[in-house]
Amino acid sequence: MSKPLCSVYGCSRFVHSKGMCNTHYRRTLHNGGPLVTKIRQKGSGRITTYGYIQHTINGKTILEHVMIAEKALGKKLPPSARVHHVDENGGNNANENLVICQNQSYHLLLHIRTRALNACGNANWLKCSLCGKYEPPNTLHRNSDRLYHKECLKQYDKRRHALKISRANHAMEC
Repeated sequence: MSKPLCSVYGCSRFVHSKGMCNTHYRRTLHNGGPLVTKIRQKGSGRITTYGYIQHTINGKTILEHVMIAEKALGKKLPPSARVHHVDENGGNNANENLVICQNQSYHLLLHIRTRALNACGNANWLKCSLCGKYEPPNTLHRNSDRLYHKECLKQYDKRRHALKISRANHAMEC
């Protein structure tokens, strides 16, 4: 069975995601549509494959959002610092859209809280790793790095046990 082709008219490449090839999918993510291309003026940098604007200054490449953050901070960013885009659009480097995070852990926390806010309206709620529903933290249990409802864990364990028995029976039949 062959892979499906890109849904964009005239494109003969294979589907990467959401019915589009990699090129049209990335254009949709970064430019707002599969046929929208952004051509930058000479000297205004280039757009990376991840949608960030990059400049080359004195032979050294630097991301535009890092340059803007360093200008606002008044000094170079510490090595562990990360710059977060509030709207998650790497091409939007407006000052009010950038947050300087002290490290990658804090940056990831902002993404987790944004996902929760968008999903359920409360940035403090957490996601059950088994059913995917967001709930207040006091209703979820933690096992190493996983959060779950007790009932979800019971159902998960039942399914695992049934699968184990099924495999054992199948092995005995063979």
